[in-house]
Formats: sequence, structure tokens, C-alpha cells
Amino acid sequence: MQKLIIEVAQNEDNVTKAENPHVPITPEEIAADAIACTKAGASIIHFHCKDPETGENRLNDPELYMRTVRLIRKESDAIVCPSYTARFIDTSSVSEALSHWDAFARDPELRPEVTGVVPRHEGNYGVHYDPETRSFDHRKKYITSFLEFLREYDIKPIVWVSELGHFREMLSYLDCGLIDEPLAIKIYMSDVGLYGINPARAEEYSRLCEYLRTGHDWQVMTAVYGRPGTPSKAIINSLAISMGHHVRTGIGDLNRAGFGLNHKVTGPDSRRTNPQMVEELVAVAKSMGREVATPDEARIILGIGKR
Repeated sequence: MQKLIIEVAQNEDNVTKAENPHVPITPEEIAADAIACTKAGASIIHFHCKDPETGENRLNDPELYMRTVRLIRKESDAIVCPSYTARFIDTSSVSEALSHWDAFARDPELRPEVTGVVPRHEGNYGVHYDPETRSFDHRKKYITSFLEFLREYDIKPIVWVSELGHFREMLSYLDCGLIDEPLAIKIYMSDVGLYGINPARAEEYSRLCEYLRTGHDWQVMTAVYGRPGTPSKAIINSLAISMGHHVRTGIGDLNRAGFGLNHKVTGPDSRRTNPQMVEELVAVAKSMGREVATPDEARIILGIGKR
């Protein structure tokens, strides 16, 4: 069985210092936390750039991003996976929406190596892809332009998956040359709100994974959003580890209800740190006889090569 890739979601949208004093906000805090998570066993670091004063997202600020990554790179070779607002905004130009990436996307030290891609419904339901001509109609131009942008910058897309159509969508992108194997996906589940498969149950995860087509190299990661203290995250992560899949953890996933439906973090989980959560997953993996991947081993598994 392949070694386990662990991603840590450091500081998503909803968790504040008042709820968890360990959530990293400033570039210095994010970098120190990322370095500690790498030492604990994480190989992918996902973070949101934040305003150092207010803690609000500043996802399209290249200077803040570059400052953060330079600090991370002093002691960590982890795969960097930043966030960006362009996943959720309506724009006719992906290049315009991601123009701030031009400041760092070709820099071998600073560029993102992977990034999440959210499948978006564009236009009416119906045929979007013609396998005979290997082309998409105009209703899928945003996502196809985004994948072309990532291909130009040699950034590996990890596609959100929460239903069968997303698997078919990925295979259409493979067929027309927009993505390459291994096909990296992240199965999103949730206990609350509107994110991903709800409720986050083992049988739902297993059922969706039945659709992984043979003949392709799928690299599967799971991410479970929801309230702290619920058992589903531990259950799904253990199942994913046993199936040879990869996992995600972190403060950022503990207070995710989706689309403005916040649930406050309280109790013992409100004081856990990101490195602690990584260490817990490492312990689970070892108890199941599975080794944890280093960042360079994770790069090879995902097909992005060494830095």
C-alpha cells in the first residue's frame, strides 16, 4: 500500500482566535505552524492568507502570499496549497481572476505545486462534453480555462468530488488533455451545512468510491467538515487510511458549516493545535501498519516530481 499523504488545513474562513487561540493568522504564525506540521508528518500545507490585523481573508494578495511561503521554506519542504477567491467568483477571464499569481507562479521556490479545483455547474443541464471531438461547449469554459491556466504554470489540480458526475467530469478532462494521471481528487463530506456529502457516513464514502474506474491511477483524499467532537471525521479518516487513500485534518475543517451557517467551536477541541491533529493521524496510520509520506514522496505519488 502507498504511503499516506496528510494535508493540513490551517486556518479556513470561519475559525477565529477567540474560538481557538492556536489558529495561525499572520505570515509568521502560518509559517511556524506549517513547519511544526511538517515535522509532525504533514506533506501538504493548505492555508488562507489573512489580514494580520483583522484576520479577514486576503486571498488575492501576492505580497502576503510570497512573504508567508518564504518563511515556510526556511525550514519546510512541504507542498504548498494556497487558496484563492477565483473558485467562487463569476468572471469571463480566469487569467484576470488569477493575475496576482503571475508574481510567483513561475518561481521555483514560491509557486503553488497543487491547488484545489471546484467543479462548477455552468449553464443548463445537458451535454457539456463531446467525446468524438474532445471538446466542451461554451457552458464549461470557466473550468476548462482554469485547467488550461494550471497546466501552463505546471500546477497539479486536486478536484473536489462529492457526487458521481464529478468522476465523469474528471475523465472528460483527462480525455481532452486538460489533466494528467494520476487523477488527484478530494472527496468532501460534512456533518453540517451544505458542503459535500451529508451526513458524513462510512457507507456513503464507500458507495461513492465504488465509482473509481479501473484502468486509471486515482489518488484519493478525504476531507470532512463539521463540528468538533463528532465521531465522523475519525471514522472516515480511518476508513480512508485502510483503503489506501489519503487524509486531511486541521483547525480549518473543524468549524465548517458552509454558506454562512456557522457553528461555534467549543469544548476541548477548541484548543487543539494543527500539529497535534497531524500527530493523531500519524498514530492512527501506524496502528494500521501504514507509513506516512514525506513531502518528496507525496510529490512522486501525486505525479508532480521533486522540488
